[in-house]
Amino acid sequence: TCALPISESDRVLRLVQRAGDTLVVSALRDACSVLLVGSAEGPFEELPLPASGHVSRLAALGVSQPATAEDGGGVACDDDGFTFVLGAPDRSPGLYRWERATHDLIELRPPEARFDVSVTRLAARAPDGAEVAYEVIHRADLRPIALPTVVYAYGGWNVALVRGSLGGHAHLV
Repeated sequence: TCALPISESDRVLRLVQRAGDTLVVSALRDACSVLLVGSAEGPFEELPLPASGHVSRLAALGVSQPATAEDGGGVACDDDGFTFVLGAPDRSPGLYRWERATHDLIELRPPEARFDVSVTRLAARAPDGAEVAYEVIHRADLRPIALPTVVYAYGGWNVALVRGSLGGHAHLV
């Protein structure tokens, strides 16, 4: 076993993987994916991702992405780096690669579509007093008041419903 030299933060650890001699940490912050790279001795650096969304390792199956985080938020690692799919509400999933030798993040396949949406993060108070965060995603040219709305939510068993690409639901925005 190895204790990771990552300090306590607002991130929720999901998965640790190895890409050669580099450790790749997948985490969530506000239900969005975060990737950190480093070594067992530290330090770890957070990679700047091109969008705020969901990272998955489904690149082996083509550029697609589930609506939920069933794949655990991992990346496809090899000795030279790792590859991952990243989707966000404002774009379809794209394919990216991080190279261990250069520490470069390369876009292998750009998102096929971009959506003109706004994402507003809000919070509500549950009956037990807990704060529950949610997001309103709407066309950028509309104010999100008194409009027909699709509500999609999940909570339970410590499984996060993370936001990724709207995919087939983009026409609803």
